[in-house]
Amino acid sequence: MFYSPVFYSKLQQLLYPKVKLYPLVLTWYVTLKCNLFCIFCFQQKNYFSADSSQELFTKEAFKFIDDLACLYRFYPVKPLIIISGGEPLLREDIFFLCSYIEEKGLRYRFASSMSLDNSFKITKLARLKPQALGVSIDPDAETYAANRNKKELFNLVVKNIDRYRLLNKTVPIKLCCTITDKNIGTLYKLPALAKRWGASLNVCHLQFLTLAEKKRHYQRVLDVFGTGIRPSSGHVNYFETLTIKAMAADIKKTKKEAKKLKTSLKFIPEISEKELESYYCGTDFFSCGLRCRSYFYELRIAPDGEIYPCLQYSYGNIKKFSFRDILAGEAACRFRTIIRKNDIFPGCFRCAKKIIYRKY
Repeated sequence: MFYSPVFYSKLQQLLYPKVKLYPLVLTWYVTLKCNLFCIFCFQQKNYFSADSSQELFTKEAFKFIDDLACLYRFYPVKPLIIISGGEPLLREDIFFLCSYIEEKGLRYRFASSMSLDNSFKITKLARLKPQALGVSIDPDAETYAANRNKKELFNLVVKNIDRYRLLNKTVPIKLCCTITDKNIGTLYKLPALAKRWGASLNVCHLQFLTLAEKKRHYQRVLDVFGTGIRPSSGHVNYFETLTIKAMAADIKKTKKEAKKLKTSLKFIPEISEKELESYYCGTDFFSCGLRCRSYFYELRIAPDGEIYPCLQYSYGNIKKFSFRDILAGEAACRFRTIIRKNDIFPGCFRCAKKIIYRKY
């Protein structure tokens, strides 16, 4: 129960500000270097630079891991560190970092596209002991190429996951697919891929903002925080071409296929067929009276060391301050205080995180 997002966030809500509990999920973007150009990737559109010289040095990354091990040493549950990117396998010291996380007794999950033509790295990855391996994928070669602007990589991804599963039969594999106009009509093929590797499957709805929503969001942030915080990039290029009826039919078929193959399937967010049109075509999906508490439960670490909850609001940089000091600092306290007193922002309308708190 302690690890439950809703329970933990409620507990923090009750205790704050007298007692400040630390977040239990830390998404660490160790690099922005990537061999793909996914059309739904927000990292390629945000304010961070892909210049690797701005990334944490190995020594700085080790110090951050040391801080976490010390900070959570008395917690009944260790934090879950999600190693993400970019493509983490493109970071030269990635295996040293993961091994050090294991040595310190911390939990982590490794996220990769598994699209590098490098069997040596796949072999080394298979020797690690993460909580799970997350792989972003599409249903077939055609949709994979269309969504990621890279041809003839799908078969390599399948080959790499086959190799990984042959070498490591114990680490759970979690497949993740983002719904786009390119793969609608083919989603039903995903359960068979999951079955092939004994994997669980998450199918994610596109999270985006219309141009009007981006404008409203930015103005609201300025009004509330009194400072310029760059809003989420949004994905406005193609959502209008999505066919809701075709999507609903494909979702229904995918669920039926997963049930037949006895494959674990989850849609993120989990919304009904009736809500699909409101989600993609409405302007205030799940906005009324809904407050977000995910910033109590999780944080993100940028490649350059910036700590932020969301809204591109920085708590501070671990190059300059310890993680403990950042969480107790003025910026973090100000953000929590302001968010607790305000409804969600326009940029939060289609955030999957808040669905966790739907009844809260």
